[in-house]
Amino acid sequence: MIKEKSVKRLEYIIVIFVNLLLLYIVNNILNWDLSFISPTFTQVIWAFNLAIGVSILGNILFIMYDPKWFRHSMITVVNFFRLIAVYTFYKVFPLVINHYYLILLYKLMLIVIMAMLVIAIFFEIFKLFLVNLVKKNRY
Repeated sequence: MIKEKSVKRLEYIIVIFVNLLLLYIVNNILNWDLSFISPTFTQVIWAFNLAIGVSILGNILFIMYDPKWFRHSMITVVNFFRLIAVYTFYKVFPLVINHYYLILLYKLMLIVIMAMLVIAIFFEIFKLFLVNLVKKNRY
């Protein structure tokens, strides 16, 4: 049990560091003068910062407090902010691509990601209610 908690905490710490790296990339990508990133990327930075920030906060909270109901609740919130970020990226689409079919492919991929996030949100809500239902039936 103690070993399992240590492994989980290590996972949360790794996720925090990965998110910090992503935060650095998102906020500095325009400085790298990549030809496929349009200046309109500035319009999506806020959404990515928000989603990454919520993810970092969630994982910090998981280190301190990690019952199943709380984890499912927090994952639902994190996925909601991820959905906002992907939707914002889809609407702004700050990529410079000269081929119509590639644009279509990327936008389709973003739609699939949004659909998967919506499914994940409902799945986490279902698991949250299932955890509470099992808890109530146990007593």
